[in-house]
Amino acid sequence: MNKLIYFIILNILLIGSVYAEKNKFLNMAQSKVKQEMKDPDSTKFQNLREIKNSVGESVVCGEVNAKNSYGGYVGYHLFSYSPDGVVILNSPKDSDYYRNKFIYDKSGCAGEKEEFLARNKDMFKNYCLVAYDLFTDVIVNNKTNLDAITYAMSNYQKYNLSVFNNDLDKAKTDLLANLEQVLQSKETVKKIKKDKNGMFKAQYMFICPISMEKKYIFEK
Repeated sequence: MNKLIYFIILNILLIGSVYAEKNKFLNMAQSKVKQEMKDPDSTKFQNLREIKNSVGESVVCGEVNAKNSYGGYVGYHLFSYSPDGVVILNSPKDSDYYRNKFIYDKSGCAGEKEEFLARNKDMFKNYCLVAYDLFTDVIVNNKTNLDAITYAMSNYQKYNLSVFNNDLDKAKTDLLANLEQVLQSKETVKKIKKDKNGMFKAQYMFICPISMEKKYIFEK
């Protein structure tokens, strides 16, 4: 057989094999999603796609719609099928929405930025630390706003916090706005000044990352 013809046939066979495997994975994902529906036979899909996330996992993303117990379609909702299983994003009012949104973001279906933050939750903690250090520099260490924000922005870049906002001028404005809010609260200023044992900072560093993460997820 002519070598060129053999090469072409071999490539066609390889392409066919890859396509079959991809189709198999998509079909499996749809089957798993259907099992989550109240009326599996009524399930409809749209915008299906297979991706490879940042850790090399194969993931199926898309939107799903199916009938509820009353026989009416509920509307399309985002879903992901990953090694973490099937996750369907229903109403933010659902008790498991926050958990599901975290898994959805971690899968890579929401985009690279969201996946990175889901896999690197310390980024929220680091942002809160930069903000708190800014507050103490002004309130406790008597630095000028300019000196304090200059140091804060160096830490912002050190911790790679540009994932939140790569516009450094906007990031700077946001941090200064946070500082201004704190300065307007006499009670908070008093607590920061008197925080000799670090208890208030510990409370802040516990609450802030959780609040920030939830706000980030729900307001995206």
